Amino acid sequence: MNTAKLTFRNNKIFLFYICFFCVALIVHLLLPLNWADDAVFYEKTLRLGLSDFLSNSARPFVDTFTYLFVKYPVLWRILNPLMLVAQSALLSAYLPQSKNEYAKNVLMCFVLIYPSMVVVDAGFVATTLNYLWSVTFGLLCLLPIYKRFKSRKSNFIEMILLIPCLLYATNMQQMAVVLVVILGIANVYFILKKDFSPYILLQFLITIACSIYSYLINTVGDNPRMLREISRYFPEFDSLSLFEKIELGFSSTFYCLTMEHRLAWFGFFVFLCVLALQMYKKSKNALNRIVVSFPVIFSVFGIVQSFYSEKFIGELQNFGLNKSEYSFDLVSDVLFVLIIFCILYSLFVLIENKKVFIVSYIVFFLGLGSRMLMGFSPTVWASGYRTFYIMFISFIVVSFLVINENQKTDKNTADISH
Repeated sequence: MNTAKLTFRNNKIFLFYICFFCVALIVHLLLPLNWADDAVFYEKTLRLGLSDFLSNSARPFVDTFTYLFVKYPVLWRILNPLMLVAQSALLSAYLPQSKNEYAKNVLMCFVLIYPSMVVVDAGFVATTLNYLWSVTFGLLCLLPIYKRFKSRKSNFIEMILLIPCLLYATNMQQMAVVLVVILGIANVYFILKKDFSPYILLQFLITIACSIYSYLINTVGDNPRMLREISRYFPEFDSLSLFEKIELGFSSTFYCLTMEHRLAWFGFFVFLCVLALQMYKKSKNALNRIVVSFPVIFSVFGIVQSFYSEKFIGELQNFGLNKSEYSFDLVSDVLFVLIIFCILYSLFVLIENKKVFIVSYIVFFLGLGSRMLMGFSPTVWASGYRTFYIMFISFIVVSFLVINENQKTDKNTADISH
């Protein structure tokens, strides 16, 4: 993969991004911003100064921008389209090179609109600053790793500028954990390759420090925000054991993905259909087709039963702002585990390149783990579908990897036949 992809030297791709930004800017100028958390935060900016607004905040960087943008929304309307472009460009650059780079960049822009601008159940400003911006800055901080893989060095100014980006990204707890895993794996890899990077180690240590800070401010002492959320959304949250919180994160994730005709279901269903179409295209083996079809059929079944008051399986419907209660359903969990197995088996069959296969597994589990982390929050049900953001990104990345690998297989087959 060459530097041109990161610097927009491809004129056709560059022109598309300019057009995409202009269209996105026009749309952003028309978006309503006076609803959900945006309206709440705006009222607070009228009464509070920045220091009071940030009192006891576990996300000082994100909340500083929130304060600024809800007070001066025109800044968000101009800058947020840039974030959409930046995230698309970064993901496209990090992915393996395809036979049509232009199509990959175009498709990436449009598929990212769904998690970034459709799944915004807390208001446009609040949601994008927490998720789109945090993930984009996190991806940007992976640039030194990408360059090192390509045997290129990061310059000093670049490394300095990436530190505040890292601090912003780690303000979002889900992204902080994802970065801890990625940076940890990268450090181990480079040490084993005898290519140790002090800067990547520094990034890893900063990410761990930020994660610990966020954990402590949320769990140690009487954090007023945490106490308020427990009382309002999940009164029995403090009584849950470690296992119950892990299980809650797992079951709530897959219940929303397969049992509700909502935003999370749609994103997951499209991902499953991509895998199924690629499998039917690649393999005529009956077992392979049955395995890849099971999650699709199960999701359709889940949607059908969601229209009935009495459920055949899955009695976990606590999603919303009402007070939640913990419930355990072994049958549902077993079915959800079976769905994961089917996805992993499908990726094993679809991706022949070992390195790409390993990356696909890591990305998928990072996405799954990011949503399961919500089991450690009293707003596991109340936070809405935005908490699936990183998981949606993992679906997008894995889908691109699968499609790209199958295109290579088709090309090799065609070459052999000739």
